[in-house]
Amino acid sequence: MLQQWEDQGEHELYYFDESGFSQSSSVPYAWSPIGQPFEVTAYSHSRRLNVPDFLSRAGKLVYHTTTEPVTTATVIEAFDQFVALKDPDTFAVVVLDNASMHRSRAFKRKIVKWMSHRVHLVYLSAYSPELNLIEILW
Repeated sequence: MLQQWEDQGEHELYYFDESGFSQSSSVPYAWSPIGQPFEVTAYSHSRRLNVPDFLSRAGKLVYHTTTEPVTTATVIEAFDQFVALKDPDTFAVVVLDNASMHRSRAFKRKIVKWMSHRVHLVYLSAYSPELNLIEILW
């Protein structure tokens, strides 16, 4: 229904999630011929780049980056940035999962403020990542 309403021009639809990237290789096990040890070049001291981001069906990506762990504060900062960047005359619907940082008290306190900027949140049903378009990207 949300996609149909977007097609009719009633709002912009975005999908939100967090992802992270690292140069460090994580290989828990691997195959190698007998007598030849398996070796992987790894960057053991690389920092992880975390990317909370919003993806539209049209392919528009609005992202926030940090090398710090993703916390409720990080997600709030990403949403605040999204609100500041979006067209103030456009109504946006953001689909997101039920991660604890998306349901925290601090996050919920910000929802009314974001709604005043025409951003509405829709939580997915539990265990349904296939409904979040951004899962395909990452």
